[in-house]
Parts: sequence; structure tokens; C-alpha cells
Amino acid sequence: MRLLDLCPASVDECFSSWIYRCMIKFPWVRFSLEGVSVKAESDRCGELVYEDPDFDISSSYVQDVTSRLNLAQDDYFRFFDKKPGKLLSWQSRRFYCRDCVMDDIKNNILPYWRRSWCSAVCVFCPLHEKKLSSIRFNCDPIGRGWRAFSEFSRYPYHQYQGTRNYNLWESESLQKALYDLAIQVFEWYGSSEEARVDSAGADVASTAYFDLVFELLTQAPSLHNSGGLSWSFTFAFKLRLGRYRKDYSWLLENGVNEVDVNQRVCGVILAGKVLGILSDEEVGRLDCMVDDLFPYFGLSNLELGFRCANYSSIGDYDYLLSRIGRLPYSSQARFDGFVAGLTPEM
Repeated sequence: MRLLDLCPASVDECFSSWIYRCMIKFPWVRFSLEGVSVKAESDRCGELVYEDPDFDISSSYVQDVTSRLNLAQDDYFRFFDKKPGKLLSWQSRRFYCRDCVMDDIKNNILPYWRRSWCSAVCVFCPLHEKKLSSIRFNCDPIGRGWRAFSEFSRYPYHQYQGTRNYNLWESESLQKALYDLAIQVFEWYGSSEEARVDSAGADVASTAYFDLVFELLTQAPSLHNSGGLSWSFTFAFKLRLGRYRKDYSWLLENGVNEVDVNQRVCGVILAGKVLGILSDEEVGRLDCMVDDLFPYFGLSNLELGFRCANYSSIGDYDYLLSRIGRLPYSSQARFDGFVAGLTPEM
């Protein structure tokens, strides 16, 4: 009998989540995997970078698990068939849909972690049309589906609830408007190249353009700059100390792992606007709805580029130009306007 038959994987489930549920259900699986963990190495800035046991089939975690359990390829290949574009890092995958977790409980399933939640562009649940929640306390990423349920069962209220402006942000009408825009970007991002051309016309950009714009909008702050525009959301996290050692490339690559879901919503929608996935008019309508929470939805691409020009030196700008130069060719007039705003003042 195959393990997949004994403990069937759920739709869109991550590999590590399935293994955790197998460990809970079968003591022999837990015993067999004793000592197996997700490995990490230090990056150039001294930060721990973990391997990805859910999207990297060659990771040591996947190899150890499949070897110790003697899994057939059919048991685990299905978990790695498609990588949903830009991912949150392994340690930063703390965002989930409460309704999905509650559905698991109602169906007598140990809550499992969805692959779609790992995407940096996923900010709303496509099934329940609700913004993703966040695990607030540090926990072992293996089995975080159960830990998410345990946490929101004990702490059901958001830390900003009761604040006038935050209540406005969480209002049904505004959340519906944000969902309608963010889900368009999410569906565009996950579609084929042919579908993106059909939906946006000949001027469509590749996901590589989107990833770069998104990184600029969510760039992590440091002691030398205020970070990407998404960090201007009123209820942003406080600046973390010790950032003087982080270079510009690190801040771009890792900012998306540090923003909260509201800041990421702003980044997703603005990146969609910059590349023409969303129209200026439909995004601009948010300006009159959000009050002073995030008064940037009505900015032009040139102005958005100017706001994202957070450089500590000319070397930072040179690095950005090298990234832009590596993008695949695309006739992107809207992107060109954004890039013009990124030019530093001399």
C-alpha cells in the first residue's frame, strides 16, 4: 500500500504539509523521519537562507524524506509539477486563509498548507475572496497549518482592530474593491504567456517585468532609505535595526518577505497598474476610498518610479540598470515611464 493511498494529499497541498500530516497519522512515519529537518546556509549578509522543501525537489529535505520512506515517484512528483512564479521564502510563508483552515477542520482534515499561499502575488484567497491572515508568532514552519488554526482560535482579533483608519481599510466595500483588482493580477500572473497576451494585448509584459517592479515597490527599508512605496502604508512594521550591512540587491530581493499582507496588497495592485494589467482609472478610484492610509493609487507611472528611487549610492542605480538590461525584450511604454522616474537626480 502506497503512503499516498494511506494519507491522500489534499488539493493544492504543499509537500512538507502532507509529510507532517502523515507523521501525525502514522507513528512509524514520525519515527522514520526522526532528525530530518530543513537545512539552512548563511548568505552573503550573514542571514540564514533555508532550502525550499515545497518547490525544490532536489532539496536535502525532500531527498531524505523520500529515501527514508522509500516513496515512489508517483507519491511525490505531483507536489513539484509547477512553480507559481516568485515565492515567499520558506521562513516567510506565514499567510493563510482562515476560511480554508476552518473548512479543513469541518471536513475532519488536519489543516494543511496550500501551495498558492506561498506565492508572493497571492494576497487574497481565490475561493473565499478574503484577504489572507498571518501567523503572528514564530513557529516551526513544518505543520504551520495546524499552528495557524491554533493561533487564531486563541487570538481571533487583529492587533489594529478598533483603530478608525484601520476599520476603514477593513470595511467590506474597500476589501471588495481591493480583491477585485488583486485577483486580476494574481490570475494574470499565473496564466500562460498566450493568455496574458490575449488579456492585455500586444503590449503585455512578462512576469519578469512584474517581479522587478514588485521588488522595487516592496524594497526593504534600511538605515539609509525608507524602503519601497508599499512600506508607506500607515500601519507598516517598524524599521528593523542592523540594516547598515545589507546591500541594495538584498533589500530588493527580500523586501517582499518582510512586508505584511496589507503592504503586499498595495504592491501587487500598483505593480499591476504600472504594467497595464490594471487600468489607471480602476486603480485611481481607490484613492478616494482609502483616505490617508495609502494615498498613492492615483500616481502616474513616472511618479511611482520617482517614489521607488531609493538609492544609497550611484552603485545601487547601476545595479538596477543591470537588472533592467537582463529583462526579455518587450515593447512596454508604460514600464518605460516608470523607469524614467527611477533616474536619480544628479
